[in-house]
Amino acid sequence: MGLKVILLLAIGQVDLKSIEQKFVQIGEVIKPSVVAIQTYKVLKSPDGEEVVRVTNSNGSGFIANSGGFIVTNYHVVENSDAIEVIMHDKKSYTGTVFNYDSRRDIAIIKINVQNLVTAKYEDDEIQVGQWSFVCGNPFGLASYDGQCSLTHGIISALNRDMTDRFSQPESNRYYGDMIETTAVISPGNSGGGLFNIDGEIIGIVTGVEVSSKSMRDHGFAIPLNSNNRKIINRMIEGDKPSRPYMGVVVIDSMSPRGAKVIDINIPQIDLMIDDVITQFNSVDVLDHNHLIRLVENTAIDSLARVVYVRGKTTQKTSVKIKSKEN
Repeated sequence: MGLKVILLLAIGQVDLKSIEQKFVQIGEVIKPSVVAIQTYKVLKSPDGEEVVRVTNSNGSGFIANSGGFIVTNYHVVENSDAIEVIMHDKKSYTGTVFNYDSRRDIAIIKINVQNLVTAKYEDDEIQVGQWSFVCGNPFGLASYDGQCSLTHGIISALNRDMTDRFSQPESNRYYGDMIETTAVISPGNSGGGLFNIDGEIIGIVTGVEVSSKSMRDHGFAIPLNSNNRKIINRMIEGDKPSRPYMGVVVIDSMSPRGAKVIDINIPQIDLMIDDVITQFNSVDVLDHNHLIRLVENTAIDSLARVVYVRGKTTQKTSVKIKSKEN
């Protein structure tokens, strides 16, 4: 039996109307928690009076706290003089940058309104192949009426390293743990939500990889795992962003696994340049990005157990995880 026949038989056993209705319900659930964001550059007269506002960027965001706290990408609000937040019900509010983490490309916007509908978080593990939905403000279309656009696709990969592709050297931003999705993402979707089929938010839509040879571009989102959710909650509470820091700079090792030390910023550490870190707190290190993720999920001021190879000798040490401001 040919593949085409098998696919037709499989489709015939699926209630397409039920799937369609599920997609409709997802839109109804998530749209009230998604906002359109428009930022401006303000031109002033010599005496300081506002003369005109020029659109700086269009973006998206999602409501993380019913007290008026909205999460978006930092690059959406960076270098802006004024922020307008347009809600699903067409109401518009003036927003201010309450807190931000430039390295993680996350910002918190505050608007003066209460009792907002918040996005619901996902607690289960994300899997490649599951349905995914993007809701946001592509091309600034929702900046006029708040009606965010909905697209769908699948989760096509996890833990994508997009740092070299998305980050400018001067920004020091880290995009090493991205969710890849086939759901359509366009300029203006940045900062909006990536959702699962239950309408739970699983990521912050951040960027798209554009190829002239591809008929369809793939989008990427910052995962809203437990660690990033804790960071966002602390930012909403007003804490200044910081990150766990091991004190070394690493790259991928020439070996099948491990992270090679190329610079050391903490003199007291036992590690040396060219050491290859193979284990961190009993977890085998796959590559330099894996090590970064392991460190960033480690409590500040804790002692991490590190196994490394120096020359042909395997050695062990303990490294105190410090706090580094972003």
